[in-house]
This record gives sequence, C-alpha cells and structure tokens, in this order.
Amino acid sequence: MTTNQKPKPIVVMLAYARSGGTLLNRCLSSIPNTLILSEVNINALCPNSCSTIKDQASKWYGLNLKSNGFIANINEIYQYCISNELTLVVRDWTFGSFVPSKYNNFNPTQELSTLHALAQSFPVTPFAFVRNAIDVWLSLDASPRTFYDKDLTFLYKLIKVLESEKIKIFKYED
Repeated sequence: MTTNQKPKPIVVMLAYARSGGTLLNRCLSSIPNTLILSEVNINALCPNSCSTIKDQASKWYGLNLKSNGFIANINEIYQYCISNELTLVVRDWTFGSFVPSKYNNFNPTQELSTLHALAQSFPVTPFAFVRNAIDVWLSLDASPRTFYDKDLTFLYKLIKVLESEKIKIFKYED
C-alpha cells in the first residue's frame, strides 16, 4: 500500500438470527482474496463450533494467533489480510448484542457494540442483511434450538438502531 492509498476497510456484516446471514456468509467466503470471520461478537459468545476468533483463524485458515483479546485478535488478522491483499469480512453476531440470553449473561448492550469497537481501531464498511420479519419469525419458531425473541421485540430494536446509524441495508428477498 502506498502512502496515498487509504487502508482497506474491514467489511462488517450485521445480520439477525434466521435472516439469511449464513447463506450470504458462505457466498462471500467463496470470493477469492476474502477472509471471513463468522458470528463473532465483542460482548457475547456465539455457541457454534468455532466460537472464538482464535478458533476460526486456526481451524479455517491455519493461522496461529499470538495475541489475546477481541481487538488484538482482529488486528493480527487485519495485518495478515493487508500483507496478503485479502479483504477481511467480519460477520457480527448481532443476536448476542440485542437478545438477552445465557451467551451474554442476559445483559445485551442493544447497540452495535462489535461495529463500534472495530470502528475505533480500524476503517470499517458496515452493511446489514435483513429478511422479512414474518419469515424470521417462522424460522425462529420452527428452529429446534431455543430462541428468546419469539415476538421479535429485539429484531425491531436492531432495525431501529440500523436506521438511526444510517447503516446500508440489503434485503434477503431482493
């Protein structure tokens, strides 16, 4: 990167549970020169098989991160991406920021905490991926897992935050 170029931003995807984020995540991960971290959150731990940044970096990309802490781990991966001309995409686990659950000690921030933390240290380009609320509800209701937002109160709160922060929104149905 020359001194006249802006640093490459981290692309931050914000997608609520059952909104098609996994499908979009898989599509984006097939793009060459893209490194994706999926369902990570600075304040909540998503209960998937690779719940930490270190786990994902190791299992998915063979990277052994030396640092500790969310921002330090992101910085290490970001520097790796810059050195290797990769675009870093971080899929935030927004459910962890908006819905009270055991994964956030039943105390969600109801803010875009991961995005805000990243924006303090890195250039970011955020976008939201949303789905028709009826389809989200049907998918949540049919899910064998326990979800805590059957009336979509917290999805509504997320949408209000996205609107207030003027985050670019893309619709699953489009």
